[in-house]
Amino acid sequence: MAKKVFSFRRGINIKPVTTLPTNAETGDVSYLLNENVFKYYDGSQWLDFAPTTITNIVAGENIPARTPVYISPGATDGGRNPGQVYICSDGSNTIRRRMIGVTRTAVTSGGTVTVVCKGELFGFSSLPLGSFVFWDGTSMQFTEPTLSQNWVRVGVVKSSSSIIVDQLAGVRMPNSSDVVTLDAPQTLSNKNLSGTNNTFSNIPLSSLAQDPGNPNRVIRRDGSGNVITENQIPNNSPIVTTDATQTLTNKS
Repeated sequence: MAKKVFSFRRGINIKPVTTLPTNAETGDVSYLLNENVFKYYDGSQWLDFAPTTITNIVAGENIPARTPVYISPGATDGGRNPGQVYICSDGSNTIRRRMIGVTRTAVTSGGTVTVVCKGELFGFSSLPLGSFVFWDGTSMQFTEPTLSQNWVRVGVVKSSSSIIVDQLAGVRMPNSSDVVTLDAPQTLSNKNLSGTNNTFSNIPLSSLAQDPGNPNRVIRRDGSGNVITENQIPNNSPIVTTDATQTLTNKS
């Protein structure tokens, strides 16, 4: 059991520590200064009061402090160790952009680390207030990415030295090929576009689909505007024109 039982009153403080006691007993409470969090001892390890972190998770590689990480599934992730955390990366690998949180401190491969899944994370400086926070695979970014930049959204800036991490924000930005833009050259397939609500203009003849076996056909409509089923016309040469030199035969 805890050595001391106390109630919080005005003027009573818990002295911050930079190293958690190794001789703690169940129920002991400490304030860890370098992480700016309260921790309690459960009889075997120190834990955060708020269930917003993952503690003692093994790192599969060297990971710097304040770095977005994901949990590797193993075989489908290039053979990385399943259940271990790795640095979120940019690019086409969607597995490696599934952020679970951000590391509080640096860790070497094989060591254990605490990952902040949701909540305030300190240790930054001169951050732009109110900006969204993104991870580009190498460093934090505080400007909106373009569609071609497959960044992971981490959270939002709270103060000049801290961000609010939001695990639900850990989604990838789509590839530029995934989204139809206003001006980028793109090829659409398997789409049904209604002529009623859309206008198609400046379509060159070279862009029209070929129709082998059905030469000399045009679109014809009746008086009601309906397309006539029989829309074949004669070849160009047999048609009598008003100005071309032609020889007429078999006429009566």
